[in-house]
Amino acid sequence: MISIKKTTIFIFLLNFGIFAGCGGPLKPDGLPALYPVTLVVTQEGKPVTDMLISLRSTDPSVTWAIGCRTDENGYAPIRTHGEFTGVPLGKYKVVLAKQGNEGYEEYAAAKNRYDEAAAAKIDVKFFSCVEEKYNLPETTPIEIEITPQSKIIKIDAGPLVRIPQPFMR
Repeated sequence: MISIKKTTIFIFLLNFGIFAGCGGPLKPDGLPALYPVTLVVTQEGKPVTDMLISLRSTDPSVTWAIGCRTDENGYAPIRTHGEFTGVPLGKYKVVLAKQGNEGYEEYAAAKNRYDEAAAAKIDVKFFSCVEEKYNLPETTPIEIEITPQSKIIKIDAGPLVRIPQPFMR
């Protein structure tokens, strides 16, 4: 009977220890109140998958990293400091980036087989899928304001483009 009690106490303490730390990450000092916001990104009327989004506050005192990536439906629930759902109140410039490629999967497969001769013959092309003006907070035409009522904000990423980017072999 005594061993059962010791086992029960051990299991209780183990569970308490495991679940005591399950409250999620602790918010860093100075992190303001966050308001859940989802951006919905389209390009030429279609949802954009895997678009990188960064929000840059127009207030220079806000230095938190804010952003995320779109899912297969163009939805992007915004996170602050990489861990916390939501965005502090204020105005933000929306910076967008998305890259595409041709030939890279074939090139990577050849490299993974250590077939350098085959990899060297593959023409790999990388390209940006958004106009360059969307890549910097100083030039992006998209500005949004986060309010307590903001929930879903639709963003148009402009025309689909294919701006060549360098590929380092």
